[in-house]
Amino acid sequence: MEKNKMKKTVWGASVALVLTTGAALGVSAYQSGIDFHPSEEKNTFRANQVRFDDTNDAKGRDNTAEQHESEFLERDSNAEDSNRTQEQNNADYQFEREQLRQNFSDAIALNTGTADVSAIGGSADSADTVYDFTDDRSQADIVLNGGAGDSGGGQGSAEPTQPTEPTQPTEPTQPTQPSDSNNNSNNSSSGGTDATTPTPDQTPVTPEPIPGYGDASLDPDTDKTAPDFGFETENKEYMDGALTKDDIQWITISQPSRSDAALYRGQKNVSAQIIFNALETYIIDRNFGLHRWEQKHLDKYIRIDAVHIGNTTYHFDASNQTIDIPEDAEVIRIDISYRFTLKNSDGTETAWISNPEVTYRLEQTRLLVLSETLQDKGQKIDASNVLNRYSNLASDKTNPPIGTKVDLYYYQRGLLGEDRLETLFPGWRENGEPVPWEYPVTAGRHVLEPAARLSLDSSYVVSVKPRWIDVQSIKYTRQSAESGQKLTFMQTLTDYTGEYAPVLAVPKYVQAVDFAANNHLKAVEYLRLSDTVRYVNTNQVNLRVNKGYQLSGENPVFAVTADGILTNAAGTEYIGIPYSTTKLTIPDNIERVTLPRNTQLHQLVLEAEDAANLPKIDYGGMKSGTIIVPDAVLLEFISANKAALAGTDIAVRSVGQIIKEDAVLSKDEKTLQNVFSINRIYTVPKSVTKIAAYAFEAAPNTTRVVLPNNAVVLEKNAFANSRVDTVLCRTEAQADEINQQLADWSLSEVIHAIALQTSKEGNTYYINGNEGVLLYGGSNTTEYRGLETAQNDEIVKITEIADGAFENNQSLQWAMLKQNVAKIGARAFYNCAALEGVFIQTENSITIEDQAFDKCPSLYFVASNAKKGDVGDYVIDICNKSSGGINLTQLFVTNQCEKDSYSEQWLCFDGSIGHTLAVYDIGSTKMLYALNADGIPEIAIRSGKTLTGKITLPKETLELYSQAMFGTEGAYTLNWDTLPRLQYIDDYVFADTGLEGSVTTGAISFGKHAFCDSNITDLTCTQEVSEIDELAFAECKKLTRINLENGFHYDSMLHTDAFYGCEQLKRVEINSSAVPKLTLFNKGIPFTFNSDWTNEEEAAYILFPEKYAQDESIVQDFVKKWRYAMLGYMVIGNSQPYDLLYEDIFLKELPFDITMEDRYKMADAIIKERLLKIENRIRDILGAAHVAEPSEFYPHRIDRNDCITLVGAPSDIKKTFLGSKALDIPDGWCLDYLGKGAFSNTKNLESVIFDNGFAGIEQDAFQGVESETLQLTFYDATPPALLLDTEGEPFDFGIDIERLHINSFDADACIDFIRKWVYPLAGYENYEKMYSAMRQSMMESAENPEEITTEAVHEKMTEILLPIENQLRGVIWYISEDFSISTLPQVEKLSFTLGADAGDTDTGDTDTDDTDAGDTDTGDTDAGDTDTGDIDTGDTDAGDTDTGDVGDTEDETTDPAQEPIVLPELTIERPVIIEIDIPPEALQTENQIKEEPKAEEKEEKEETEEMEEKTQQPTDGEAESTSQGVEEGGAE
Repeated sequence: MEKNKMKKTVWGASVALVLTTGAALGVSAYQSGIDFHPSEEKNTFRANQVRFDDTNDAKGRDNTAEQHESEFLERDSNAEDSNRTQEQNNADYQFEREQLRQNFSDAIALNTGTADVSAIGGSADSADTVYDFTDDRSQADIVLNGGAGDSGGGQGSAEPTQPTEPTQPTEPTQPTQPSDSNNNSNNSSSGGTDATTPTPDQTPVTPEPIPGYGDASLDPDTDKTAPDFGFETENKEYMDGALTKDDIQWITISQPSRSDAALYRGQKNVSAQIIFNALETYIIDRNFGLHRWEQKHLDKYIRIDAVHIGNTTYHFDASNQTIDIPEDAEVIRIDISYRFTLKNSDGTETAWISNPEVTYRLEQTRLLVLSETLQDKGQKIDASNVLNRYSNLASDKTNPPIGTKVDLYYYQRGLLGEDRLETLFPGWRENGEPVPWEYPVTAGRHVLEPAARLSLDSSYVVSVKPRWIDVQSIKYTRQSAESGQKLTFMQTLTDYTGEYAPVLAVPKYVQAVDFAANNHLKAVEYLRLSDTVRYVNTNQVNLRVNKGYQLSGENPVFAVTADGILTNAAGTEYIGIPYSTTKLTIPDNIERVTLPRNTQLHQLVLEAEDAANLPKIDYGGMKSGTIIVPDAVLLEFISANKAALAGTDIAVRSVGQIIKEDAVLSKDEKTLQNVFSINRIYTVPKSVTKIAAYAFEAAPNTTRVVLPNNAVVLEKNAFANSRVDTVLCRTEAQADEINQQLADWSLSEVIHAIALQTSKEGNTYYINGNEGVLLYGGSNTTEYRGLETAQNDEIVKITEIADGAFENNQSLQWAMLKQNVAKIGARAFYNCAALEGVFIQTENSITIEDQAFDKCPSLYFVASNAKKGDVGDYVIDICNKSSGGINLTQLFVTNQCEKDSYSEQWLCFDGSIGHTLAVYDIGSTKMLYALNADGIPEIAIRSGKTLTGKITLPKETLELYSQAMFGTEGAYTLNWDTLPRLQYIDDYVFADTGLEGSVTTGAISFGKHAFCDSNITDLTCTQEVSEIDELAFAECKKLTRINLENGFHYDSMLHTDAFYGCEQLKRVEINSSAVPKLTLFNKGIPFTFNSDWTNEEEAAYILFPEKYAQDESIVQDFVKKWRYAMLGYMVIGNSQPYDLLYEDIFLKELPFDITMEDRYKMADAIIKERLLKIENRIRDILGAAHVAEPSEFYPHRIDRNDCITLVGAPSDIKKTFLGSKALDIPDGWCLDYLGKGAFSNTKNLESVIFDNGFAGIEQDAFQGVESETLQLTFYDATPPALLLDTEGEPFDFGIDIERLHINSFDADACIDFIRKWVYPLAGYENYEKMYSAMRQSMMESAENPEEITTEAVHEKMTEILLPIENQLRGVIWYISEDFSISTLPQVEKLSFTLGADAGDTDTGDTDTDDTDAGDTDTGDTDAGDTDTGDIDTGDTDAGDTDTGDVGDTEDETTDPAQEPIVLPELTIERPVIIEIDIPPEALQTENQIKEEPKAEEKEEKEETEEMEEKTQQPTDGEAESTSQGVEEGGAE
């Protein structure tokens, strides 16, 4: 039977089932490149047995204990998660395997001892050695773990040798002091004798670790390795019987890419549990759901069978068995098996399935950084004390590669926390010896224990703070500024609260100095750094170092000059400049200078004569003063520092020159020597009287030069090697003089001079041929239109707005540019603080150059009617943003434009709207509009910044576009009463604005945040509302009433929390019988009108007319459409809300230690309870009475094949149509099966209609129905299967079959019902099953079994089947097109031939030679299992009927003399016209049903009533038959 259903989409549906380990399809990247090979050998136990002594727990191992992080680490992890986004934006947050430079000159050398394995039969790599295990201690040749304190070796093995004393690391020598050429007052030598803060006597306050305990310790218990799957998917623990082989996409049992539980070379006491924890173990099902095998599943569903190391095999038969991995082993091979359930259906234990051998590559190292010292030899390390366990940070590694250096600073946060420290931590030790903070990794196992903490004077405020480390240079910074830096944590001095002393001495073991903003100590004369300090924030304002820095001891990071300047160790960087320094000379060997933000510097003198030696300078707080640079590098210095010096008053000069206004001037500022401007227009400084030769050679962009209003002498080659073509003069006389000079030099054809003019509007412009160019906008201009009034009153059309024309103008509000403006130059409107809108009216083309509209904080729109925009790569740098970061500047173009000619920032409307843009005055501001093809202003796009008083929009306004008034300033009202066409108020239109007063509108759609945070007081909607979107009225603090006079449209939407934060809203009147669809923010977040309201307030504030509460059909419509949304569930893809709710309860709320059937029952009960509670909440809102059970609730289940089984129904129903709407399943889906007891609670059930695609009925589906007659109506021509519980037990509907009326709309289907149902009603699935059972029974009771013939078996079957057929004939009714029905006559012999396929309709051709020409096809019999579902479309033999090889009979055929019984024609012997209660939508297939508008529904209802009225008036001739039919048939 072909199902009428859309199936859910499943990823990779064509992927074949793969039961492999590691090399699973599509996931090889997660298997670390390890291949899997079939097991070559399974060694069995031999006589040489080894006993694991379970009476002595020398290891202290507890494999069942759950391992938890310490409370601090959990809190710390949460803190990291909350900050991770910012940290990742600053720099690469994770520590990889790059090499860190060691700050110590000598590495620590360790000798690792090896255990003597000779006592247990040879070396670790001896060939062909097998160790077997026994539970009998007396039978053991060797006892492992037999003595207290053993470290994992066998009995009689030697203790590991103690490691040799490591070499004490030495600090680098102090670098050579940089030369000093400064001559500053108040400078003191770094060796000054000023009094210092007290240096505390740092004595240990915690015990030192005892040497040897680290090597002798036992590894911590490990957690199970979590799956590292390639994409997000459903991830859950495996449950018994949850999957079968057919459900599996693949199985992964492999070595993970990283894990705390990784196995390593030389590892001791390795149990099956440890090996299992080191593996990824999970199953991927057909829907790509992930099922994890966890620790508790070991030896239940998955087990470690054996481990192969070299040629040695170890078998695991008991959980307490362990092995030692040799130090020279590189890989091990693991035998594993698994199973899906513990018991078979018959109660026997399920067999194990062998998995392909897993090859596991051993790690070379194991590093354990501990938070607590070890107290005993052989002590097991507590996993919660390991600081470098894997988290989602790659810096946490227990198996770092050999040769890398591990940053131990990082783990101080986990050890010390973030609160103020009372002691200082000097670092970690290995076997009692200190190790470097950049720990060098060598082969083997390393345990680092924390050294004893040292006392700290309470005057010092120290805590652990984050720092960033440059991987290559090992340079520490306060925050990440570039890639290649990674996060670490340091003990940081943030304040000093003791008695003041001129010298602040930083205690030893403090690693960073960075004073907090609210610190007690504000200034010191000298800051003395200990040799452990690695970072000092010298750029801070919180601590002022007046005279200089000092060092205590040999610091490997810092050095100090004679003037107290803090430098790097090499002396090539100036890091800390004392506050008292006013003049700083920078030698030519200095590469970088960082000036503090708090500084008195007013002069820098650079000594570098070569441009390559110029230092990089961070100017910090130096905002004025002078920089003196050698003449030879002046231009190079300017080029390199121009951006850094922009916005400061710092003057740059050399001995004979000064820098001013993008040029090099003579010392007297009268000669323009070199211009280095990047602009096209250069304005010569007012002091200049002479322009030197080649002055513009270094300004390749400059084409126009504006002269000052004084006499300027040009040297002959002033413009040589430049692109200057226009000289703009202040007067006509000056222009004539310049033109004469140019003519004398034969340059008049290349360069010409033009006189500037000033318009009556106060703007400066010039005319070049036919082009009018605006050079400077007037400082008092508020609106510019592109037209100038000359002094002679002539109107001059401006075609170009020059570069920087209005730059920094503080008065300009509007640029309404007429059609003559074709070009807007670079930075033309840059930093116009008051500019609100720009409208480009030309319809041809417009050129807009870089930064034209940048840095305009009040700009709300830029619009263009130009069909072509020449904007290049220019993207406007929008600085006008809301407090939430939303852009307030919007760019629009006509929909007639060439879209590719504008950037993606520009928006346009599709269709007829937006054919032309226009700007309208609307009161205190302007509004940009999109006009339709007829020129009518329909869409209000964007207003200006300030809205005050009465705002009047054009009466033709149809839509307020998204953000039309969003983010504006001022209090205003709107002309609601003169906007009759307004239909749509889009997203954010009035959000965060001063709109106030009462609103009455015919608008039908209210977008997201439409009125959010406005000041309206009440709102009335006069039309049917189609949409109230997300937070549409949220935070309207003054809103008291909403009245939806005409309610909702039949196809409408209401989003959750539409009225959130409306503190005074107490009436939401909804006059609607149409039910809006409720939408949610996300799955699991229930719908609310206002999440601040209680249920009682919700019922009191949401008001419906009482008439709707009295109409139960309307109430139930609201209930059915709202209940799941109000529980937090919505349609996601093909998943319906009911399914998602069921899934959440089933997987997240129910215990896993109960049977599957109990889980189903519990889930059903919980869902029913929740639906009832939410329904009564909905009824409270509507004012309707409560109910005792959910209305029209049909609980069902969807199996892994997407088949839907009904398991329950409402108790009060009499008639039901089981379509997709009733079941809350997607349109196009259908009910597949009727479950056992589905209608057990519906005693008054009278009629059930099944849609197309219905496939089967389970036993006792109607048990509990007490109605005298139960009609079952099937639309599908293929009868559903009757599903047996037990073969041999007749199928039972749950009620007497005589009480059934089986209605079918297909005449042929009536016969098919008999053919398909007689066997299940006899207790057998099909003919084959019944024949086999009958024959077996007859043979067992017969004296001569070999004499049992097929004819005899058929005779016995006929005795059983004939009464059943006649019983069915009495209850099967055919419904004709005019709704008259008829039954089939009784028969004296079976109406079909035994041996034919009685399960499915044969679609082959009828054999006209040997087969009666009736309706029955007696072609080839399918001797296999009868398909009780889909039509068998296999090949059909159109020839003779093949009745051979049936069941166990050989060479026996059906008697040819037995003629097939021919079905009589379906004559209406007992014509009956009855009333069949069928819902209107059931008269169509479910796929055809669609909601129509109310008027059409009403019309359809009237037509249906008229048709039913006619069918209830039989003719005179039919009246008696009708009476008889109803009496005999029991039809309704």
